[in-house]
Amino acid sequence: DKLDELEARLGRACDNYTKEHTDLFLTVQDVVLPKYGFVPGTRGVVQMLHAVAQFNEDDQFQRNRATLNELLGLVRTPEEDQARIAALTSHLAAEALAPAAASAIGSATIAASSSSASAAVQCPRGHSLGQFTTDHSRYTCD
Repeated sequence: DKLDELEARLGRACDNYTKEHTDLFLTVQDVVLPKYGFVPGTRGVVQMLHAVAQFNEDDQFQRNRATLNELLGLVRTPEEDQARIAALTSHLAAEALAPAAASAIGSATIAASSSSASAAVQCPRGHSLGQFTTDHSRYTCD
C-alpha cells in the first residue's frame, strides 16, 4: 500500500508531514472531491473543509474525522501517545540520571530518600524534576 511505503521512508504524517504526504492524499482527493462539486487539488480540499465546518460540533462527524485522521497517520492513537510519552520519559530519566551517576561532574543533583525507592532530581539547568520512582522513570520538569 502506498501509504505504508511512504511512512516507511519518511515517517507518519503526524511526526513528519511532507509534500509527498500531500501529493499522496491528493491522488484520492482529486478523484473524490469533484464528485461532490469541489475542484481538484488543495483549493478543493480547502473548499471542502469550509463546507463541512458546519458539522464540526456533531459527534458522529467528530468520530469519523478522528478515525480518518488516524488511518491517514495525521494523529496518534491514545495508545501511541502513551507509548511515545513512556519512551520520552524513559529517555529523559536516563539523561537526568547519567550525569548524577558521575557525581564528580556535578551536573545533576539526586537526593534519595532512604525509606523508599524514589528520588528528587534537579536537571543540569537547575529545573526541579518532580518525584519519580526508579522502576517507572516518570517525572516532570517545571
